[in-house]
Amino acid sequence: MKLLTVRARSTSSLLLTASMIGSITVSLAGLTAAGCAAPATAVGNEGAEDDGDDAEGTSSAASERFSGEYSVPVDPSLAHAASSPVRVRWKALGGERYRLKYNLPTVLAGVNKRVDLEGAREADGTVVMSGSAGTARCTDSAGEIRCDETLEGIEVDLVQVRAALDARAITAAERAARFAVAEQFARDPLGILTVRRTSY
Repeated sequence: MKLLTVRARSTSSLLLTASMIGSITVSLAGLTAAGCAAPATAVGNEGAEDDGDDAEGTSSAASERFSGEYSVPVDPSLAHAASSPVRVRWKALGGERYRLKYNLPTVLAGVNKRVDLEGAREADGTVVMSGSAGTARCTDSAGEIRCDETLEGIEVDLVQVRAALDARAITAAERAARFAVAEQFARDPLGILTVRRTSY
């Protein structure tokens, strides 16, 4: 039987038979992304933003990727259009310090609007984080991370938001509602990130 040798970064090698190759799919990230559950009227899972991460820190066992949801507190009439799926990297840095990285939904802020925050856990258990994008206060309980954020460092590009919404298979009413949410976020960049502690 023919053997193929696949070299890893370590000094060890993996031996795979030719018959095994067809059943193995390797992702460059080592993980397959799955979108988070969203309300029936929300933009679908295919709209989940990447976590915006690069190769830095990807080999750390303390760094975890999760599916989450980003919501904007709005008037009840817009609540159905105020949430979008995101993919998040949450990394324990040691000494009760943490780092949070993700991209805001394109339909909310525009293309490549990255959030990268870092901070420490306080005596009450809250993780207080900050970065160039803004600030967040995060709690972790019952398998869920919730971050209340003020992202004053994010410049919302409403032209890109409009283009992203026009590209989505949603109704005109949904498109108008989501654009109204983006306009509010541009004026008052308050949001809530909710992350389920289940790796994607």
